[in-house]
Amino acid sequence: MDDDFTHLSYSYFNDEVIETFRRVPTQTGMRRYRRWNMDEITVFGEIMSSLLKNDMQIVEFKEYPFSPYNCFNNTVRGADGMYRIKNLENKLPMVYSIRARKNK
Repeated sequence: MDDDFTHLSYSYFNDEVIETFRRVPTQTGMRRYRRWNMDEITVFGEIMSSLLKNDMQIVEFKEYPFSPYNCFNNTVRGADGMYRIKNLENKLPMVYSIRARKNK
């Protein structure tokens, strides 16, 4: 999704630089951000494969439609203190947790 969660702007499998501009509340003007999808957001399959290759047993996997951090544009804070994407509340996972243990 783009930074405002209005449309898909690049592939999940993108390996090119992603450049965005955001207004910084404590400063005037815009700030340029450059990121790489595969560097910052590891593809989910890589995480699972790494655990399995290292002889880990997946005990639990959960997805959550909220984040404890205000890490995206257009998020709103709910009564529970968690952040959700405005107009997409409870429609997209924002964070996940994996619990695993080493096989004996």
